Amino acid sequence: MYDDIKKNSATYLDSKRLKGFLVKDNSKQTQLNVYTDSINMLSNSADTDEKVNFPSDEVKVYLNDTTKEIQNGNLGKKEAVTVNQTIKLFTELGNLRKEKTLKKATSEILNLNQIIEYQENSKKSSKKKSDVDYFPKPALIWNNEFEKLFTEPKVGEGGQVLKQVSLSDEELKEKLQLFCDIVNEYDTYKLSGEGWQTLGFLLYLYEAPFIWKIRDLYDLADKSKHREDVPIAVALIGQGKTGKSTLGRRLAAKLTGALNFTGSGEFEARNKYVNKAISDVINEYLQTVGPVSPLMIDDVRPDLTTRQYFEDMIKRNSNSITGPMPTAIFTMNKEDDSKGVVSNRHEIARRIWFLSFESSFKGNSKEGDLKVDELLNRADSDLYYLCQQLLEEYFKDISEEDAIKIQADFLYPIKKILKDLLVKYDLFQEIKKFFEKDNYDYTLYRGKSDWHMLIEQVREPDDFSFVESNGKLQAQFNKQAFNKLSDGTNKNNGSSQMGLYYNNLPRKYEISDSSKYGTSGFMIDVDNFDKWMGEPVLRKKYEDTHGITDKKEKEEENYRQAKMQAQIQMDLQKDLVKQVVDAMDERNKEKKGFFGKIFGGK
Repeated sequence: MYDDIKKNSATYLDSKRLKGFLVKDNSKQTQLNVYTDSINMLSNSADTDEKVNFPSDEVKVYLNDTTKEIQNGNLGKKEAVTVNQTIKLFTELGNLRKEKTLKKATSEILNLNQIIEYQENSKKSSKKKSDVDYFPKPALIWNNEFEKLFTEPKVGEGGQVLKQVSLSDEELKEKLQLFCDIVNEYDTYKLSGEGWQTLGFLLYLYEAPFIWKIRDLYDLADKSKHREDVPIAVALIGQGKTGKSTLGRRLAAKLTGALNFTGSGEFEARNKYVNKAISDVINEYLQTVGPVSPLMIDDVRPDLTTRQYFEDMIKRNSNSITGPMPTAIFTMNKEDDSKGVVSNRHEIARRIWFLSFESSFKGNSKEGDLKVDELLNRADSDLYYLCQQLLEEYFKDISEEDAIKIQADFLYPIKKILKDLLVKYDLFQEIKKFFEKDNYDYTLYRGKSDWHMLIEQVREPDDFSFVESNGKLQAQFNKQAFNKLSDGTNKNNGSSQMGLYYNNLPRKYEISDSSKYGTSGFMIDVDNFDKWMGEPVLRKKYEDTHGITDKKEKEEENYRQAKMQAQIQMDLQKDLVKQVVDAMDERNKEKKGFFGKIFGGK
C-alpha cells in the first residue's frame, strides 16, 4: 500500500516538494510525508473523479493479513507504521474513511511514530550516534529548482517554502531595537566594550544561509579574491563568564528559531577523541547537499583548530564546495593552558572568523543576569526570517556596484539590509560607530600582550639585536629568545614557540616578510610592529638599549637651558628698552613744557 501511494500519488508527483530535501537514510520521513500528502489529496479534492480509488476487497484482505502479522510479531516497527497508516485511511471493510476522520489521521500517526521512535531510541541509547544525529533540526534548505529557501520537512508534513514575515511598523521597530540593545549590552556593561565583535557575530548569524552565495560571487572577482576568503565558520572564544555562550547559544537559538545547538560533551558517546568526532560530523554536514542552516556546537575546545585533520577538513571543504552549503558556529572556552590555544595559522584564520569575548561583565552579577534575561524574553525569530526574505530578494539581481562592495566585505549584503531598516526607524545612530568600522579582526589583537611581555624580557645581543636595513630599523629576534619560553616538551620547544610568536604577527601590517624567517630566527620592521602595538614598544627598547634615551634627555635639557637663557636675555633687553623709552618720554615732556612757555602756553 505504501509503495502504491508513493509511486502513484498525483499530489506527490506534481508538487515535487521533497526533491533534494531527503537523504537516503530518512525513509521514515519520506513515508510520513507521502502519507500526509496523500490524505490531504484524498480529503481536500473537490472533484470526485480526481480522487484515488482503491478496490475495497483488496484493501480488506491486506488489512486482515497484515493485522495478523502484527499480532504474531512477524512485522518490525517500520512495517507496523505502514499498516497503521493504512488502518487510519480505510475502514475494516476497505472503504476510504470520512473526511472528518482523515483530518485527525496526521496527528494520530505523528503520535504513533513518536512512540515507536522513543522505543527504538531507548533500545539504542547505549549505541554510538551517527553523524546525522548531530545535524540541526529544524533546518533551512536551499532548493535549486525553485531558487528559494525551504524549511526542512517535519514529521507529518512536506517541505514548506520559507515562512513570510509581515510586521507592523511598531513591531519591526521593536525587533530592531532589540538588535541594537544586544550590541550595546555587550559594549556598555563589559569591563572592556565588546559591542564591535557582538555586532559582527549577529551579522554573520543573520547572513549564514546565504554565505554560499557570497562565496560563489568571490570566484567571479579578480585574482586577489577567492571563495576561501569568506569564512565558513565563526567562533566565539574566551574564558568563562564572559557571555559568549549566552550570545552564541541562548540568544542565537531564539533569534533564529532553530534551537539546534549541540554541546561538545555529546560527542563523547560517539568517540572518546571528541575533537576528531566533532571534525568528522562537521565534515559530513558541510558536504550534505541542501541544508544552509549553521551547525552550532557549544563549548568546543580551542585546540580543535590546531589539529591537522581539522585544518585539512576546513581547507578541503572551503576550497572545493560550490553552490549551497551550510556554515558552522562554535563557542570556545579559552583556558590558560596548551589546550586553550586557538590556531594562529593564516590558513585557518581566513576560513574561520574568530571573535574574542574575554571581558567580564561589570557591576553586580544579578543585575547583569536580569539584563540578559530581559533580552532573552524579548527575543524571537521574526527579524531573522524577515532578513532571509530580503536577502533572498536581494541576491536575485546583484548590481555591479554591489558586487564590488560584497567582494570588499562579505557582510555587506546583511549590513545594507539592516542599515536601511535601522535608518528608516531612526535607530542607526545607536550602533553606527560599530557599523562604520572595518569588520572585527581577532588577528590584530591576538598575541599583543605576549609580545609586550617578551620584549620586556629579552636582552641584547643574545636574544635579539637591532640592524639598519634599506634605511629602516629592523629587529632580529633569535631563537634563543624563544628557547626561554619552552617548557621542555617537544610540543612547546623553542622552535614551536618561535613559530607561535611569528604567526601572531598580523599580515595586515607587513611586520615581517616570510623570506626573513629561518630556523635561527626572524626579522621584523620596528615601525610597523609599533603601529600594530599602538605604542612605540620596540622603538623605546632601541632607544633604551642604545643610550639614545639618555642622549635625548641631555639634548632636551640643554635645549631647555638654552631656551631659558635666551628668554632671560630677551627679558633683560625688554627692560633696557623700556627704560630708554621711559627716559625719552620724560625728556619730551620737559621740552613740551619749555616751548609752551615760550609760545605762551600755560
